[in-house]
Amino acid sequence: MADKIQYHVFFLDVGQGEATLIVKRVIPDKGETKCYTMLVDTDSGETINPATLIKDCVPKIKRNGTEVYFIDSMLITHPHDDHIGGLNFFINDADICVGKIFHPDYDFPRSKETADYKAYKKLKKDSCNQTETRIIAGQDYGSDTGISFTTFSPPKTIENAEKFKNQSEKIQVHNQCSVIKVDLNGTKLLFLGDANQECAKRILKYYKEKIPSTILSASHHGSNSIFVPEIDIEENLSSIKRGDKDNSWDEEILDIIDPEYVIISCGKDNKYKHPHSAALEAYKEKKRNVKRTDIEGTIYFVVDDNGKYVVSYLKSYDSVKKTIKGLFPSTASTNESVKSFFVGGSSLPIPPRNA
Repeated sequence: MADKIQYHVFFLDVGQGEATLIVKRVIPDKGETKCYTMLVDTDSGETINPATLIKDCVPKIKRNGTEVYFIDSMLITHPHDDHIGGLNFFINDADICVGKIFHPDYDFPRSKETADYKAYKKLKKDSCNQTETRIIAGQDYGSDTGISFTTFSPPKTIENAEKFKNQSEKIQVHNQCSVIKVDLNGTKLLFLGDANQECAKRILKYYKEKIPSTILSASHHGSNSIFVPEIDIEENLSSIKRGDKDNSWDEEILDIIDPEYVIISCGKDNKYKHPHSAALEAYKEKKRNVKRTDIEGTIYFVVDDNGKYVVSYLKSYDSVKKTIKGLFPSTASTNESVKSFFVGGSSLPIPPRNA
């Protein structure tokens, strides 16, 4: 009998930032379940610190003669504080080991001297204990770390180089942001990071037929910047109305992705006014399910081996910790909240539409 493969996806409530944990469970007919883990971005957050969560949930294993908390991989969409705000812990904490860290290749202004930027520079120089891989669009990665994904950005070379060099660092980084898709047994999950409209148009140009997805992690915490040209003062975008042609409003990227669920990671009453009302209106079109971490807490998907899924909401840190901890073989039997998802072979109710 073939192994059953199930995915557990946690869009963590980290406040005004982003971090998502994916746990892949391989369940053999006989023998022990094997778990693979992937963290997409790692803001340390106002409510959840991903590094602390890993220590609280993931069993220690022996690596190179030392017991460590191990996750198989991490993907950094782009190096801004609200996406790498916890990277320092993963790079410099000797108790944590990441099998491989995938990231776009960026250089920074010298003024970026926070602990997390220093950690990223250390990673880029390959001078830390973690293994790094620099990603480019049009490639598949992760076959050696247990959870595979396909990349649509950053490009191999910069287009419109003259225009690019005159943009601000913020807009440059969002233009070149990592955009990836993970196939969860036929249920497609697309991460846009903080991709802006220019990045979206490039993806449509080269990968239009590959981006339809069941679940969308919305760009830039629900900003209008995926639908209109990005500007430096983010909150000034919030007053733009949906369909405003004077501001070059364009929803083609959303129409092509055509998700069933849209997940917005944002903090309550944040200064950027995320999610912007026009973007929220667009996401809700076609009766899409739009869920926000500032309202729901941690948003939790379970995908069975047929690609059917259920979604639930974890309001407290303890409930997140208990659920994740219960997925690993050494503690799974103690967690009744997830036991029904992978014992007895029962089907989950929602089949993948974009298989």
